Amino acid sequence: TACALGTNETAACLLTCCVLIEDTSSTITSITDTQSNSWSSVTSLSTFNTGNRFQVWYSPNCGAGANTITANVSSAVATQMICEEWSGIQTSSPVDDSDVSTQADNPTTTAVTTTRTGDLLYSCFPTIVGYSTAPSGITRRNEYVFNQYMQTQNQVAGAAGNYTAQTITTSTQQGMGHIVAFL
Repeated sequence: TACALGTNETAACLLTCCVLIEDTSSTITSITDTQSNSWSSVTSLSTFNTGNRFQVWYSPNCGAGANTITANVSSAVATQMICEEWSGIQTSSPVDDSDVSTQADNPTTTAVTTTRTGDLLYSCFPTIVGYSTAPSGITRRNEYVFNQYMQTQNQVAGAAGNYTAQTITTSTQQGMGHIVAFL
């Protein structure tokens, strides 16, 4: 599955991708892009809703220009991804902390601990069928409807400390989430 960025990426930016695969035996083997940026997984591959798996990937200090990002999966399965560009993030070793929630109604991640003021708190939440919203003060950046809903959220951390992320699901539609604090 490929995702073309809507605008040219800026030099030294951070790219993030939340990737969902509709299969529990396949893996996301790598992320590649047409700018030859280096990608790493920041979270483990989490099983969600007994038939899906998802994972957050990132690429720091990216080159400038048009870019198409591809999720490489170990077998041909339905795949969706949300890719985003961020500026002002540390260009090497940008991950401050990360964690994952358990599957639940209105899932909340375990707290990440930031080491400085101003971390980008990035989270990704797939949910079982149903619309979800972000809590007050959190920016919901994307939502993609395929066989699942998926949204990303962000906020800038105030003082160094503990932060969680949550999505608010409709009815009893369960979800799960990953949160990453980027320096």
